[in-house]
Amino acid sequence: MRRLWRGEEAGVDLLPRPARPGGPPIWLGAHGPRMLQLAGTRFDGWIPFSSTPDIYAAGLRAVREAAERAGRNPDEITPAVYLTLALADDTADAARDFDAYIRAYYGVPGDVMARMQASHAGTLESTAEWIAAYVAAGAEHVVLRLARPTLEGYSDMTERLLGVARPLAT
Repeated sequence: MRRLWRGEEAGVDLLPRPARPGGPPIWLGAHGPRMLQLAGTRFDGWIPFSSTPDIYAAGLRAVREAAERAGRNPDEITPAVYLTLALADDTADAARDFDAYIRAYYGVPGDVMARMQASHAGTLESTAEWIAAYVAAGAEHVVLRLARPTLEGYSDMTERLLGVARPLAT
């Protein structure tokens, strides 16, 4: 794609042309040794589902080390994270919402998916701490997926979530 975006393919005139010279940034959303190596050597950003902040931090170190070995500036690779969370005033209610959402979306219990990807069910306070741990681990961009089994109260929860997430961006 990058060759197409740069106009390097003979006989191909890509229209519309990308707004950014060389095309949009490409982020890799994966983990594992080979993928971390590729994120550091070929991609513009890294956005994994790291199940804990410690795993995220270790992955980010591996991405940056791969970039350095390849002669790239590791600071040019954007570190991001994709987080799934259920939010409620009561932790048990949040856990039920999370489980119902994950079962509907993936067809497996919430605790199974929580072992594979960054997941949290809790109160506003615990959610803020959880997100902050990923920011402290190096995430500069945070994508939040609100796990709610229905759209009832979704708007209110989104506002509350943004209220705790925005201050972490500073």
